[in-house]
Amino acid sequence: MDRKQSRVIGSNRKTNEENYLLGRFTRTILGTNNLDHHRTADYSSLVRALTESQAADRHAAMEDILDASSILLVGNDPSHQHPLAAYQIRQAVQRQGARLYVINHQEIKLRRQSSLYLSVRPRGEAEAIRALAGAETPSADLAVDEVDTLNSLREKLQKESDTIIIFGDEIQGAAVRDLVRWGLSLPGRTRFIALGDYANSRGAADMGVLPGALPGYSPITDDAARGSFESAWQAKIPVSHGLNLLQIVGGIGTGQIKALLVFGSNPVKTLKISKESLSKLAFLMVAELFPTETTEAADVVLPATSFAEKSGTVTNTCGQVQALKKTMRKAGTRSDLEILLVLARLFDHKWNYQSADDVMREIIAKVFGYAVLLPSLLVGRAIPTRPQGMPPELEGAGLVFSSRDSLFTSGQ
Repeated sequence: MDRKQSRVIGSNRKTNEENYLLGRFTRTILGTNNLDHHRTADYSSLVRALTESQAADRHAAMEDILDASSILLVGNDPSHQHPLAAYQIRQAVQRQGARLYVINHQEIKLRRQSSLYLSVRPRGEAEAIRALAGAETPSADLAVDEVDTLNSLREKLQKESDTIIIFGDEIQGAAVRDLVRWGLSLPGRTRFIALGDYANSRGAADMGVLPGALPGYSPITDDAARGSFESAWQAKIPVSHGLNLLQIVGGIGTGQIKALLVFGSNPVKTLKISKESLSKLAFLMVAELFPTETTEAADVVLPATSFAEKSGTVTNTCGQVQALKKTMRKAGTRSDLEILLVLARLFDHKWNYQSADDVMREIIAKVFGYAVLLPSLLVGRAIPTRPQGMPPELEGAGLVFSSRDSLFTSGQ
């Protein structure tokens, strides 16, 4: 079987170092850009929009929420999906007197702290942003409340300064660009946070677990960026845009895809892949910590370690890098980093990494926005990154979606 016909699904739970090496393995050893993961927030569109607007420094950190004078929350339910963000918002309102404005299609707990709450119809958040920006007249059924609430929200935000805008998966693709352009027109220094699920959704995007972007959000077609990684990885990288997650699933169903490698993901459950579709694969390999619906169908299962059994870094949803320290080790399991190093050797590629720190040093040197001080990470600080780039625009609907897991329902 031609290894270039393989497809790879990555994870939003793996470390930055593991995701970085997964991209190297897929692009240089398998020789394909058919790599994607479950995207839970549209970080690529946010980076692209801020870069276009020459505002790459407008990412807000988690602690910035606490000191904000005004906050606009668009979509999401932080109380259940992002407890820390919800806590910061409540503290900002209760202790600092911040004004909280909310646009949402559902009732959320933070309504009690809001100064103004605009209820919209399902999937109406993007239209509400365009209406606030004056780009279009709102449809008659947009606001569940009165249309005057929309006008009142516009007026109140124009009187605020230094607003932090927080948004969920309801805002994606072109809607992110609309939100950023309008947000930057507000008084003061507006900053932005995209809320994604899981421990390292932001890091997976930053590290290029995407079919059309390299680590640091440079498009795969950028000759200079591709050449930089080819030099570091000592191998050629394909130029053509790879298949996205939905295209990979579609190819499994039609029988066009014969080999699938899955790292730390459960696409059978998340994407509702049927057993009939899976039976058309000639080979399915899964590296996973837990038994899942996907491991049940796998030809090979590689037992992987938990976060407590490995070292590395993750990047939180605000773009702050934090270090993990290994505290235990269970016999018979390996981290995804170790698994990838072994797989590379099986393909006669010897990579010169001895630890996660070695990989992180390469990330610091090669990935735009990640020029952080390694000693600061090792002493436990959360270091902000400043990604900047022009990744491809979002390929279509259905690629960015939250699992709507709460603090206690995810299980992984």
